[in-house]
Amino acid sequence: MVEMASSMGDLKGFRINDLAYFDILQFANDTILIRDGSWDNLWCFKAILRDFELASNLRVNLNKSLLLGFNLDSDFLQAGSSFLNCEIGSSSFVFLGIPVGINPRRREVWKPIVSKLRRRLGGWQNIHLSNDGRVVLLNSILSSILIFMFSFYKAPKAIIKEIILLQRSFLWGGDEVKKNICWIGLG
Repeated sequence: MVEMASSMGDLKGFRINDLAYFDILQFANDTILIRDGSWDNLWCFKAILRDFELASNLRVNLNKSLLLGFNLDSDFLQAGSSFLNCEIGSSSFVFLGIPVGINPRRREVWKPIVSKLRRRLGGWQNIHLSNDGRVVLLNSILSSILIFMFSFYKAPKAIIKEIILLQRSFLWGGDEVKKNICWIGLG
């Protein structure tokens, strides 16, 4: 429906240059529609969402939807959110678990990831595991959290050092209070 509305000229797309043109980003039930800020586009969005509801017999939950605007008048955004019956979002948001619109060089961005690792390790801290079990746990479960985030952003060195310290401490059976001897040095 979005492609048809675009080809008919009802939706005016967002073009960065002649080679880069954004239309729609979708994955499973998450959708980002990217357009110029105009009343014509808002009317078309509303019609497309209503047509989708009628065709699929599903309901679009606009309470979970956000209207984002960049370089747009705040009055237009407020009126648009009232018209679409959704909230106004901020310039940074989460899409498919990845923060968008953030500065990945800032340590504050990585604090939730480090906290998540700390919580996961805390649950396993008092359980007696062999060194092999600890390695499997670190490689299979905890590293997947990091790999997903690292596939999008490069972490600051201080955050990487903090993560390595957490992993080493867990591997060698200590915690942040009680330090055990690490039998392998960092090169």
